[in-house]
Amino acid sequence: MNSSLWFAALGLAAIGLLLSLYSSYEYIHVLAFPLSGEASCNINAQFNCEQAIRSPFAAFLNRSLGNWGALFYASVLFFLFFYNPERAESPKRGLSVFLIVCLLSSLCSVSLFVITVKTLDAFCPVCIGLYAVSFLLLAVVFGMERDRSLGERLKVGVVNGLTIPYLAASFLIEQIRTQLFSARAPLLIFSLAILAVSLFSDLLSYKYLKATENMDERAAAAVQLWLAEPLQDIPFEGEDPVLRDFRKGDPNSAIRIVEFFDFECPACRQFYYEIKDVLSEFGDHVIIEYRNYPLDSACNPGIGRSFHQYACEAAEFARCAGEQDRYFEASDYLLTLEAMDNPESPVGVSDAIRAGINRLDLDKAKMDECLQSDRQILALRRDIEVADTLKLRGTPSIWINGRLLKNRSLLRDVVSYLVKKEQGEKR
Repeated sequence: MNSSLWFAALGLAAIGLLLSLYSSYEYIHVLAFPLSGEASCNINAQFNCEQAIRSPFAAFLNRSLGNWGALFYASVLFFLFFYNPERAESPKRGLSVFLIVCLLSSLCSVSLFVITVKTLDAFCPVCIGLYAVSFLLLAVVFGMERDRSLGERLKVGVVNGLTIPYLAASFLIEQIRTQLFSARAPLLIFSLAILAVSLFSDLLSYKYLKATENMDERAAAAVQLWLAEPLQDIPFEGEDPVLRDFRKGDPNSAIRIVEFFDFECPACRQFYYEIKDVLSEFGDHVIIEYRNYPLDSACNPGIGRSFHQYACEAAEFARCAGEQDRYFEASDYLLTLEAMDNPESPVGVSDAIRAGINRLDLDKAKMDECLQSDRQILALRRDIEVADTLKLRGTPSIWINGRLLKNRSLLRDVVSYLVKKEQGEKR
């Protein structure tokens, strides 16, 4: 056995453990404590963690993928600390199963990377680091037994891999029984502590953040960050009956929210529910305006390639429905349309969009005429020009009273602050 490869595997497992624990922490930080600020792994619009954290693929069985990753790498460390192929009853079995486990880990990394490319608009730096660790660990483990053919190792690994839970439990119990009162007891206790922390990393992150975060101070800090943004003029077109902008709420409201969004953007589709909750809670105090910014070259000259291939079609459909005063109903329909959550599925997305004509009881002849005329493309391009003037960096983007809200998870807190301020001024 090459000891340098063994130590390399230990180092990679330790790096994987630290990255996974950090991922678990940021998952709880972003979702449970939004007022504590953005994730520290947000580099820019293209490389940030929050899109991955907020995606439906960030958790499995109510645990973050970081939690599962931490448990995996803690288990790998435990195995590397205590497995001795020279003393093992079946040395071939242990390393072959280890190879299969690392192979499965790498396949999971490939799957998650494909999901990222297909469904998200940004790459998660921590995730990329974990993918690299899993591939490097597989390469190191692959090089541990060069005296045996790959076919033989895979065969032994697959046959015994079917009993991985039993083998892992047996190995753990055996090490506790034989090492607890030996000279290696401190290493055993340390390894068991790492396993325990990894098993409950989400819970421990929550307990830590709950004990250390002052939510009132964070809310005040969030408002100050928003107030520090420059005022920007966002025009509203209300005169043209056909190409008008759409807004919901009291036009005289002191709180004006403008959202630029893309119907196919996963983050926009998730943020729809947050906007809905804010309107439900503060609807009497706010007015919200919806602006389209489809991320596709079909109608957006600023996008150099086909990206969200149904975004322009969906935006035009909603605006045509707006000619029948059903823009918001059409938007609700499109933002909750399952076919648009998986545009690569065999189900025709275009057909699903047009099915909204019957679902919303729209005048089919008027909808067909509007869609064929392409006149609403002019309104879409007007929204795009406004967004470009504002230097929009991605969707969804939110402006409150002319100031950009960089951390959209703080929407409720800023609106709540403004509502309380407005109520105080009226007293």
